[in-house]
Amino acid sequence: AEGIPPVQGTDAKIDYFFNTNPNVKPKMNEDGSVDFFNLETISKCTKGQVIAELTKEDPGQPGQNVHGERIAQREVKKKSLKYSRNIELSEDGLQLIAEVNGHVSLVDDKVFVADIYEVDDVDTSTGNIEYAGNVMIRGNVRTGFCVQAEGDIEVRGVVEGALLEAGGN
Repeated sequence: AEGIPPVQGTDAKIDYFFNTNPNVKPKMNEDGSVDFFNLETISKCTKGQVIAELTKEDPGQPGQNVHGERIAQREVKKKSLKYSRNIELSEDGLQLIAEVNGHVSLVDDKVFVADIYEVDDVDTSTGNIEYAGNVMIRGNVRTGFCVQAEGDIEVRGVVEGALLEAGGN
């Protein structure tokens, strides 16, 4: 007598094609100094770019013992793509595609694309900002920092000896 072992399945997984870790660290330069200005905190995306992809789960197949009784395979984990506005789901439902130029972020397993970059302050926590759209700063721009935007720049606080370059207003 011979049994048939169960074929174990694989869990679903989601691959993100952008930086999902918002924790940034300053860069160490070759001379030993630390660069607090060029942190590259923005995960940029362009219209039509695939930003996430789902690989569906494979349930596997049950087996059979020598008495002809069914042996169950393990349960697999299912996942789904969660997203917000400015994102299109591909026809097969397996890819998220950006509908606008902007930046992409992941918050609580949900993908967001925005064409306006919003920050509280421009300082050592954000570094310099270079953005293809509009930038809205709710606070201040500290001394020595630079904000470059192809669109408008709105600052609701104070600009302290900083450089602002806008393609718009």
